[in-house]
Amino acid sequence: MALMYGKEKDAEHELISDPGFVSFFSKLPKKTPETGTIRLFDRSDYYSVHGPDAHYVATHVFRTNSVLKYLGAGGKVAGLPSVTLSHTLAHSFLRDALTSKQLRVEIWIPAPGQGRKASKFVLEKEASPGNLQAVEDLLFVNSDVTSPPIVLAVKISSSGMNKAKTKSVGIAFADTSVREFGVADFTDNDLFSNLESLVIQLSVKEAIIPTGTVSGTTDRDLDLNKAKAVFERCGIVVTERKPSEFTAKNVEDDVKRLTVDPEAETAAAIPELSLLSAPSALSALISYLSLISDPSNYGAYKLRTHDLARYMRLDASALRALNLIDAPGSAGSINKNATLLGLLNKCKTAQGTRLLGTWLKQPLINLHEIRMLVPLG
Repeated sequence: MALMYGKEKDAEHELISDPGFVSFFSKLPKKTPETGTIRLFDRSDYYSVHGPDAHYVATHVFRTNSVLKYLGAGGKVAGLPSVTLSHTLAHSFLRDALTSKQLRVEIWIPAPGQGRKASKFVLEKEASPGNLQAVEDLLFVNSDVTSPPIVLAVKISSSGMNKAKTKSVGIAFADTSVREFGVADFTDNDLFSNLESLVIQLSVKEAIIPTGTVSGTTDRDLDLNKAKAVFERCGIVVTERKPSEFTAKNVEDDVKRLTVDPEAETAAAIPELSLLSAPSALSALISYLSLISDPSNYGAYKLRTHDLARYMRLDASALRALNLIDAPGSAGSINKNATLLGLLNKCKTAQGTRLLGTWLKQPLINLHEIRMLVPLG
């Protein structure tokens, strides 16, 4: 109870807001935690959340509705529900929202010329479970990410003339916290079993896929819907992008800028670009993360090929049944001894915890590699 009262003090900020803010907020595109996005408004000394976001914060952070305030006419009946958070509590909440709750986050700041009673705001930062770049300095100064923010882009194509078409899947993934890319091409069945095993191995937090067609009835739409079902089973946030971004037209130049191999002069010098579909997925990934716009990324990334066949293949059901790691959305919220990772984890650093989790989700199947990893005797 003392903890609750302590948190309630973090909500005791005087919410000064021009009546025009209620009108401004009502005109924003409808986004809620239920649809996967939460908005915070930076008011210099504190943050505020409004509407469904306020109810979400009251329930999940303060665990009481007594922190709710109502802006505008109508009070509790028709006013705009609002909650304030101190910087410390807001940053802790955002860290949990992005790394555990799998929510997208938007941070808004007062528009130019707005004073303390700001009524108009502009979007300053956006972040998602797989793309934390905009908020890394804000949220992870004094704490490390224990689960890598892996974002995956997928390009799917079909081959074969009969009903048993083979799916050709090209993927590219990135971990911006260690500045690493990975790519892979593989064939898959109609249920995308290999794709499911891969996202389990990599602990993917967000998946980038092309939008479907207008009709929504083509073979491509059916494949994308099946892939979405796989991602939903694994608790992965799905982001749709324009199909035109999934082309390998400029990917060679982009990769040369970003990778640590400055001597690569042709595509042949970068074997990963010779894959059939993965370069198209890599192009979409680079575009989504806006890596080229930041010169500090030039020459800082490494590119590797992920070999799906090196590891035992696990699906989401097996992962849950074996209790290897925390279920998506519950990280840190259950007894650490409820999972194998929790029982084995004696690591002193976040990097060690991440490595141990990777080993558990990527069990090697080659005896020689196992002995190389864990010397006997």
